[in-house]
Amino acid sequence: MALARAVVCAIVVMAMRARAMPDAKDEAFVAWLDAGAVVDDGSTGDGGRFVYAAIEDEDGTGGGRRRGVFARESGTGGTIARVREERAVRARGTTATVSNESAEWALAIELAMEREKGVASRYRPFVDSLYERTPANSTVVSKKARERLAEHHAEKVMRRYDEDIVRGWNAAVRTFRTFPTIFRAQDFTRSKFEEALAIVRANSFEVTRADGVRERVLVPLAHLLVHDTSSSVPCVKMVDDTFVINVDEHRAGDELSCSHGEYSDAETFARFGTSAVYSEENNARDVITFTFPDEVHLKEEIGSCGPAEDIGFTRDGASAELMCALRLVSANATEWSEMRKPNFDLQSLKNRPLSEESEVAVYDALFATLTDLLNSYPYSDVDDEHLLRGDRLADDERRAVKIRLREKRSALRALNTVQYRGRKALGGVLFDKHFSHIMPTRVKDEL
Repeated sequence: MALARAVVCAIVVMAMRARAMPDAKDEAFVAWLDAGAVVDDGSTGDGGRFVYAAIEDEDGTGGGRRRGVFARESGTGGTIARVREERAVRARGTTATVSNESAEWALAIELAMEREKGVASRYRPFVDSLYERTPANSTVVSKKARERLAEHHAEKVMRRYDEDIVRGWNAAVRTFRTFPTIFRAQDFTRSKFEEALAIVRANSFEVTRADGVRERVLVPLAHLLVHDTSSSVPCVKMVDDTFVINVDEHRAGDELSCSHGEYSDAETFARFGTSAVYSEENNARDVITFTFPDEVHLKEEIGSCGPAEDIGFTRDGASAELMCALRLVSANATEWSEMRKPNFDLQSLKNRPLSEESEVAVYDALFATLTDLLNSYPYSDVDDEHLLRGDRLADDERRAVKIRLREKRSALRALNTVQYRGRKALGGVLFDKHFSHIMPTRVKDEL
């Protein structure tokens, strides 16, 4: 993260000594927690194992609005708090009807409603903290950073999140019109909805209730934890009627982190901007998705291969879901007759070819797609490396360049892996007959 560790430690020490929150709203939030939100903070000794503290601006002025939760001492991670179910903000009643389209849209509407209630909201201190103290304040990605992603798959991810805002707002408007006595349309504007949705994206969690139903919730205290792309520790789990908050292994003075969800680096950028922790390790969720032409009329069958977000390329080559989908669309009439039999398992196409002829077509599509992708990038990996060595990039621009560089390296590595697997699957003679022009390329791993 951009914040220096020394500054973090200094803030924690200051908070520990002062035994006071930075301002009245912070004190109100902590008092609200003490009044019944936290069942058990897992603390030992006086003050517990973590500290709620202000985060200074990088220039050291102390004017930063964001708050964080920091470790008093080193630890292996695990549970830091248990929060009662009734203290979480969740979509309820008529708002929950929007959940059929998107749980995040519904929760954003609920949050905006609570914000409009002001002092009448029973969640007032928590809502104030969500709007004024959370990483959502740092999620806005600048126009320059977005431009750094042009012509890359990451740009498509950012665009998808933008389009989600439009669809979400339209759903909100429909809800206001359907329930005019419950929702006062004049209290909701698109800007208010967008602000609430940004907070929900950065600070809400998907949990599974005892009845197996999954829902999105805003959980106090957990909303201050930072998302780490390398974490395998879910920030929040639901046990009976309690939200259990967990964190990663940490050192004394560290800002506590966990996993807000399984997000690629590009999705993390869209949700959290530069406020997340981006691991130097490769993100297993980084997938360059494969888009089939509109004339391919096998959408339902392709869906049997797996979720659309998993049909694509990773640094390890073509995903099993993509291989399945391509084998489907490459099948000839005889093969389709076989696949239409009741006992044929389409999922089996993830791991086995239909025929030599069809498999050649599959690898032809793989090589053509990866070659076109690599040729379409406006900047090379060398250009990206040169940019990163300089000091003229803003934080979000630097992150955008790192994301696009990793994407290029993943595509290059995928091409090499596909070449290796193709030769192994088809045999050297047949492979060379069709793909002798495909040569492996050396790929760097480090960023």
